[in-house]
Amino acid sequence: MTWNMKLENRDLAKAMNRLKIAFLIVLATLSSNIVHSQTADPTITKLFQNSCKVFDAMRLPGGIYLDAMAINVEAKPAGLAANGVGLISLCIADAMYKKTGDAVNWDSEAESKALQTINEWIRLKNTPGAVNVNGLFHRYFKPSDGSWVWVTEHSTIDNAILATGFLFCKNYFHNNAEIVSKTTILINSMDFTAAISADGKTMYMVLDDNGVQSVIANPFNEYMVLAWWAKNSNPSFPRYGVAQTYWGTNFSDATKLRKYVYPTGNPTLTENTLQAQSSFQIQFCYYYCNYFSNNADYMTYFSNQAIADRTWWQNTTGQQVAWGCGAGEIPGGGYSANAVNNNPGKIVSPHIIAAFSPVDAGVKDNLVALYANGSGKAVYKIPGTDRELLWRYNFIPNNLRTAYVQAVDFSTMLYGLAALPEYLGTGFFKTYNDFNYNPSTSAVDIKENNDYLDIYPNPLTDQTMFQFELKNKAIVKIGIYSENGQMVKQLVNQAMAAGKHSVKWNARSGDSVIVPSGTYFCRLILDDQAVQTKKLIVIP
Repeated sequence: MTWNMKLENRDLAKAMNRLKIAFLIVLATLSSNIVHSQTADPTITKLFQNSCKVFDAMRLPGGIYLDAMAINVEAKPAGLAANGVGLISLCIADAMYKKTGDAVNWDSEAESKALQTINEWIRLKNTPGAVNVNGLFHRYFKPSDGSWVWVTEHSTIDNAILATGFLFCKNYFHNNAEIVSKTTILINSMDFTAAISADGKTMYMVLDDNGVQSVIANPFNEYMVLAWWAKNSNPSFPRYGVAQTYWGTNFSDATKLRKYVYPTGNPTLTENTLQAQSSFQIQFCYYYCNYFSNNADYMTYFSNQAIADRTWWQNTTGQQVAWGCGAGEIPGGGYSANAVNNNPGKIVSPHIIAAFSPVDAGVKDNLVALYANGSGKAVYKIPGTDRELLWRYNFIPNNLRTAYVQAVDFSTMLYGLAALPEYLGTGFFKTYNDFNYNPSTSAVDIKENNDYLDIYPNPLTDQTMFQFELKNKAIVKIGIYSENGQMVKQLVNQAMAAGKHSVKWNARSGDSVIVPSGTYFCRLILDDQAVQTKKLIVIP
């Protein structure tokens, strides 16, 4: 009896493996079509447009943004992070207006709105009581005078996200001297080094009015963005030196950070090896921190997080469309940040799905399926309009929905859709979140060539072709990596001239052994900066 049960279990395992392989082939086939095509999907375009309009719904007439969009409930107060996101949304709206000429779905007045908001922050900066001794603002505040609402804290990460909005506007609207001048003033007045301890060993989440630190932020989490701002702060700030030490010790090498492994063989970054992190935490780092998105090791962990999130949902729900362990309003009331193995209500976060678009080719199909022609459980409407968006809901047991859409959390929906190659591409973020931005120099022309790397065929059996185009001469590296981040094959490592190039891969490793079937990643690096990572599937 026991022997028969073992045989049955073994047969069942084999059958499940065959089903898994079949599913991967189907998914890869769909994904290859997505990767190979830059044609905009009408549903995705609509969701992208409406996601940008969500932030318009949070904007007050004076230019300040509320913390969330309320859906038939009382409004939230103004929030720092929402204003950083709001400014970035204006950069996106302006770029898409210039790309399409569509003033209805994008914004022909985005630049003037950005200046209006920046002027409000200049006013608040000079208003007594609006900032602490370090030049940091209250997390929630009254637009009239910047005084605190709800809590007195000066959140260091929320201030960093606000400052990132200033940086985006400074770089994107670089031809507007007033925007450049005023954002420079704001950025240089915010002392993020004050979040670092005097010995350079600790970073803090909260400062009070007098700059007293509280609540330690242990790496890894979204506070990498704060550490990056501290490292790049005004050199005249007292703790500029220790900020360099803190960054070098904690974030310069991604491989030294703590890991949480899920599924087996798939390490993800965390602050506690016993707990996974919410996916938004690494996504914030990708979109806000230039060092992260240009670092091959960090990009491997970014891909791994997408794999972990998607796999956990497949393993716990038996379906492949609804996933995303993120943060935001809890359906039915409250707030939560969910993670792999820590999402008891099975709250689906579509904004998390979208934000993985740079490393997961199945994202668009998943979002279209969740939309379901407007009938999906994830579909909400901007109040007073017919504009639809995707937001959080309970997968089980009763499909509860939320009354608020938080700006800082929903931001990753907008960013992920903007990063698609048919719209603005990943280069949009890598360019405008750069402290060393120079509009006259770039290895890749993001305006004319958003999709740097194309793979065909994908899936592959014995051979595939990688095609890419360089704006200028660059040192090019192209590598094939396994799902756990190990290099399988270095295809290119040399200087290449401007123009179109193609490289073949015969599905063999560095020692000429045929690689096993499964999922791999191809990474394109120009001048030691990671430009793009794409998934490819090898089948028997």
